[in-house]
Amino acid sequence: MTMALLSRTAEHLYWLGRHLERIEWSARIVREHTRLLVDLPVDVESDWSTLLAITGDPIPSAPRNGRAPGEIAVIHHLIASEGNPGSLVRTIVAARENLRVTRSVVPWTAWETLNILHLSVRSQAPSSLARSARLELCDLIVESCRKITGIVADTMSRDHAYALVQIGRHMERSDMVARVLDVRAGGLLIGSGDATAPADRSPFEDVRWLGVLRTADALQMYHRQKAASVDAERVLDFLMHDEGFPRSIARCALEIGSALAALPPRGEAALAFDQLATILAQRPETSTAAMLHDRLGQITGALDQLHEVVSEAYFVSRSHEIAAV
Repeated sequence: MTMALLSRTAEHLYWLGRHLERIEWSARIVREHTRLLVDLPVDVESDWSTLLAITGDPIPSAPRNGRAPGEIAVIHHLIASEGNPGSLVRTIVAARENLRVTRSVVPWTAWETLNILHLSVRSQAPSSLARSARLELCDLIVESCRKITGIVADTMSRDHAYALVQIGRHMERSDMVARVLDVRAGGLLIGSGDATAPADRSPFEDVRWLGVLRTADALQMYHRQKAASVDAERVLDFLMHDEGFPRSIARCALEIGSALAALPPRGEAALAFDQLATILAQRPETSTAAMLHDRLGQITGALDQLHEVVSEAYFVSRSHEIAAV
């Protein structure tokens, strides 16, 4: 017998999964962009504002000189800013609140680990403007998130609570992969003009495509699966369509479908998921930035719709609870 969940608890579990995934991806994005500077010559400019485009957290006040915000402004905004609801500091606080409310159904060691991370980030965030300290902080965040998700995976019962965390986690992961591809890969396609052109068209392009894979922690599995050098077409196919790779959009959709099937059935949620699955089953050409943007727009639109439907079906419940099984 599975205990019924209040719709409020269900919503916090869903957002716990989303917030934990968002924290890890935000740290990865900052870390890999910082590391990219080490691999590129000092005279090659790195646009820090692309990080704002990926995370969707623009700085409210633009620089007076009209230029894009620089490294210090962007890093403070994404990591330490109390005024940015999407900053790492604020997102960790949100995840901590989600977990506080759901401590009765989530292993207590996850709460303990998140508390330690919260205190560490609070104390270290002000020093993250320095690159060495920033990389150490991002490493700490990524490893702590992995620890928490590992605790959840290894010690949490496979019930409604677990399914809701997994739905939130894989919804956020799908969205973040799409954002990274739209901004990072899309920018590379604009620079090259053609995804099928030879890989040596730019002396730094391979490095940047490697950065896309590293952001998703996908480099080793990409080489294993593709057994080929890094190029646009293969990278896009791997991160969008490879059902065997846990961080691909296609695999995330499979996990979402499996978790939804474990919840009490809601017809509208099933229909919204079927729409997402139908879009992912299509393989339109993505050889230009515009084509890729349109394709990812369809996917993120379907994800947004699924989010709205899941929220209405399970969190604004007619009986204010998910019925027991």
